[in-house]
Amino acid sequence: MFKLSFSIAAMIAAVLAFSSPCAASVLVEDFYFTGACQDCTGNGTGTLILEYYTQGNDISNDNFVSFSYSSNLLTLSFSGIGTGASQLTSITGDLTGLPGPALVSMETGSGAVFYSDPSGYWCAGTSACGGDHGLTSQWSTTSATPLPAALPLFAGGLGALGLLGWRRKRKNAAAVAA
Repeated sequence: MFKLSFSIAAMIAAVLAFSSPCAASVLVEDFYFTGACQDCTGNGTGTLILEYYTQGNDISNDNFVSFSYSSNLLTLSFSGIGTGASQLTSITGDLTGLPGPALVSMETGSGAVFYSDPSGYWCAGTSACGGDHGLTSQWSTTSATPLPAALPLFAGGLGALGLLGWRRKRKNAAAVAA
């Protein structure tokens, strides 16, 4: 009886440990930008990759992984934080209430910028936003379930298999003794 109680307690502890809020947080998430161009043909599109970011919070340099933007006239690629030509010197904003327009402002060491605001206005290019721009934009993200959320199910399954094995072993031992 002690082994059964111990097995059940261990299984419950494992499920609780793996289902904590920290284990279920999204480590890396992609955000997608689409803006109707006024000076280019079609749309400008971009992908912003952030880590350890919670929607609604302010974006900081600590969250930034990379950003890439392209249209028929312009291609920008920002990677990492630093002072290099393609490295970001600052990022600010927040991605609240997606899908929809959002405040995001980025600048590189070489003076390249990307900016979008909640009114829908956006621009990409040089430090004076000389490049692509438009009056309507939208940010979106996929709603993926983070992988660590599956760990409590895995731990519960292992615990159930252990319990079944223990019961079978106990039943076989009782049959041999009889």
